[in-house]
Amino acid sequence: MRQWDFVHCPPGTEHVIVGAGNGRCVFLAIGARKHIGQDCNGGAYTVDEAALRHGAGVETQVSDANVAYERFAPSRPTRYRDGWLPSD
Repeated sequence: MRQWDFVHCPPGTEHVIVGAGNGRCVFLAIGARKHIGQDCNGGAYTVDEAALRHGAGVETQVSDANVAYERFAPSRPTRYRDGWLPSD
């Protein structure tokens, strides 16, 4: 992906985004989990070897985001600093 690329993952598409460069990046993801809380078919965090190699996967399939992300520090707001992102 490059700056301003749009990526659409249709329902049921297994996917993970892994940064491959040394520069800073902002990735905005918007989605909805239609059947959340019912079963993993409505929005699962699935086991994927490539994602695990990059530290971005789960070792056991789960449908609960809190369980999938529990090993990561909580998100926190931050202010934009001039020069933080490239302008081109």
